[in-house]
Amino acid sequence: MDENLLSSASDTLVDHAVDEVMEEVMEEIDEMQWRSVKEFADPSGFNVPADSSVARERVKTNLPYYCYNYLAIGGVFVALSLIFRPWLITVVGAYFSTIF
Repeated sequence: MDENLLSSASDTLVDHAVDEVMEEVMEEIDEMQWRSVKEFADPSGFNVPADSSVARERVKTNLPYYCYNYLAIGGVFVALSLIFRPWLITVVGAYFSTIF
């Protein structure tokens, strides 16, 4: 009987932790927005970071800030790949059919 109670308490604790993490993720997603191309590609914003810690900090800052811009660029690359190599549709479809 105690094992069932312990298991139930453990499941509840895990569910609560997952709910909190999902809530934080959803708040982060809500804060994301499309940034203008002018702001995204402004050459004055490009410079070499002083060291790896500065580079890591920039990545942590820029990935969420420009998330939709990066997704759009990735989508363009995927679309162009599928247009110029239509057989990729078959390969990707076959791959995903084995997973699901």
